[in-house]
Amino acid sequence: MSGEAVSIKGTREGLVILIDTSMEYEEIKKNLLTKMESSKGFFKGAKFAVYEHQSAAAGNYMELEDICRRYGLVPSPDICWPPAVKNKFVSKTSEPPRNSGEAPVVLPLRRRVNLPSEIPGEKALLVNRTLRSGQKVTSSESIVILGDVHAGSEVIAGGSVLISGHCRGTVRAGMNGAPGAVILAMTFDPVVLGIGGISAHSSQFDKNIKGPLVACLHKDQITVEKHRC
Repeated sequence: MSGEAVSIKGTREGLVILIDTSMEYEEIKKNLLTKMESSKGFFKGAKFAVYEHQSAAAGNYMELEDICRRYGLVPSPDICWPPAVKNKFVSKTSEPPRNSGEAPVVLPLRRRVNLPSEIPGEKALLVNRTLRSGQKVTSSESIVILGDVHAGSEVIAGGSVLISGHCRGTVRAGMNGAPGAVILAMTFDPVVLGIGGISAHSSQFDKNIKGPLVACLHKDQITVEKHRC
């Protein structure tokens, strides 16, 4: 380790969060939060795994993993550390393979957090484009749109609708009665916004609220507020 409580290494599979457990846990946690905050948004969507420099109690690992999740990182059980060394024999013992002609390369052992093979979530239709006037997307599940929803376009989802850009078209979520369905976008100026059969028009929303915004159903009314990650 470099003397830091937390180091972030990049591999082909994703990011490795290396923690030095010879340091106090609160220092490790503080250092991780500082690194995540200073690179806020940069690591979003990246796969990661947590490894330790020395053995330590596993109880605190889940909190460190949760911190990474809050900043958009995705845990993965497929990330190895140290990375594989090509054309080298890696062994826990000092005995090289027969006729190899090379001394063994002994790598330090670090224990990785046991991560779940599946992350809880829900199925969604991914639309990797902006929707323009006259276009319509319908799904019985949730819908994720990587782009804007222009006026004259329409989105109808059984679950939630997540829009990475601006929402200016007609968007309806929760049409299958999905509990807790929401609509998320950077801005809302829709012709019609609907959740679970309840509709609202653009004139009902405060356009001065800065995004990202989330629309949800509250007491049979659609409310729009700033989304807090």
